[in-house]
Amino acid sequence: MSEDQKGAKSVIQQYFFDIDGVEIIILKSHLFIESMITNYIARHNKSEKDINKMRFAFMTKVKIAEVLGLFVDQPNLKTYVLNLNKIRNQIAHTNEHDQAVLHSLIDFPRSFETQEEITDEAEFIQETLKIKSAFMGGFISGAGHPDLDSAEIPSTE
Repeated sequence: MSEDQKGAKSVIQQYFFDIDGVEIIILKSHLFIESMITNYIARHNKSEKDINKMRFAFMTKVKIAEVLGLFVDQPNLKTYVLNLNKIRNQIAHTNEHDQAVLHSLIDFPRSFETQEEITDEAEFIQETLKIKSAFMGGFISGAGHPDLDSAEIPSTE
């Protein structure tokens, strides 16, 4: 086997077979948060243009949502969304991710040390990402809704 073939085999192994469960959760969380941001924009859209038929990059949607008031008084939500996007981009473009950014998303290790249910660190990170992304998505979904009380996302710092 040539060096080129070995290199190609290594890349294929890395991208398709060495799949980390945390990475899958990050990618799915990113898709979910993007969907919630798109819904937020659609609810606040004053034009007849259908946001779902327009193609905007994730960061463009974040900026539109920010202009519409999504992050007003919610710096923790904005930080979460930006860090989730940062780590998603790391996975998508380098197939690696920064542990410090991942840990900042879930307030790790403090959150791991204060619970007793899950003893496996990797499982804890995956489950916490699911819960936190669902919480953030729910918050985005209700943000600016006139029938819901205003709430603040607690800091993880």
